[in-house]
Amino acid sequence: MKKINLVTTLLLSCFLNNLHAQTVPYGRCDTFTLHRASLVAYYNFSTASGPVTDLSGKGHTGTRVGAVANIADAGGNPDCAMQFPGLANNHIRISSDPDFDFATHPATISVWYLAQETNGGKYEQLLGRGPGFKGDYSVALHDCRRPVAMINSAFCWDSLTIASPCDTSSFYRMQWNHLVVVFDNGGSGAARPATVYLNGVASNDWHSGSGPMGVDTGNVYLGDNFKGLMDDVRIYSTAFTAADVNALYTYGIAGCCNTATSLREQTPGKNINIYPNPAGDRINIEAPQEFSGGSITVFNALGQAVLHTSLSNSLNLEQLPAGVYILDCSNMSGDTHIRQRLNKL
Repeated sequence: MKKINLVTTLLLSCFLNNLHAQTVPYGRCDTFTLHRASLVAYYNFSTASGPVTDLSGKGHTGTRVGAVANIADAGGNPDCAMQFPGLANNHIRISSDPDFDFATHPATISVWYLAQETNGGKYEQLLGRGPGFKGDYSVALHDCRRPVAMINSAFCWDSLTIASPCDTSSFYRMQWNHLVVVFDNGGSGAARPATVYLNGVASNDWHSGSGPMGVDTGNVYLGDNFKGLMDDVRIYSTAFTAADVNALYTYGIAGCCNTATSLREQTPGKNINIYPNPAGDRINIEAPQEFSGGSITVFNALGQAVLHTSLSNSLNLEQLPAGVYILDCSNMSGDTHIRQRLNKL
């Protein structure tokens, strides 16, 4: 008998404790609520083609330029991350907006990335404001794919030791990493402090020599000259603390981005009987008569809808791996829901 993975159970517990009462756009289950009011742009690349949706609610839709395409994310979910070819002028362009004006207030930029470039000398922009590889500010990889924050002509480098010449199989390449840069300006327009965090740990900080950030006039670009994958890009108009950054890193990538359905609020006073539970490859379902003609959706521990079908008195689970799931049954009109937890062996 296979044991239910404890980590999966904990993920499901966190997921259930953060359910939204309404359908979430594109089925994303982003439950990271810290500084949500300061989130000015959020891209999890859940649209497989066309405009790149901003899930912050601010409407900063991105435009694909060049050979930029969706690809499977870190969890294997199809079309849930973005792949960039490593060429200049191949990027996602986001139109200039005052929401991106950080000359007089703090900002935090968070990017998950997987670098694929073998040429360590390139300046690979992950996110930047303004034309060229500098702009007003940018977050990038350079010098053996080391993370770097740039303001005008000043740099703040990741401080970890690198091999010389560049090791093409280095820590920074061919695995997912989380880069956060905090620009902590108190609004005085003086020197612009910055801190670089790599995978939840402060790697370097820099508090002088940058000068004030330039005039905020340019578009925002994602992935220009960057070769690799990118996911879960967030821009905040506030300065994260070290604890905030660690919380965001621990939270990880909001992986459920490509389903059309998410859990609704359960209707009080309604129950469903599912047996056996724990289950093998098939379960029996006893639902109230009013659910006749309704549907059932099975969600995994990440909140992804992995199975959706008409509601009947049994359900085949052969296609699902062992794990913890939530079954969401709805009536024909979709306005009444019952949920039940299921352990599949």
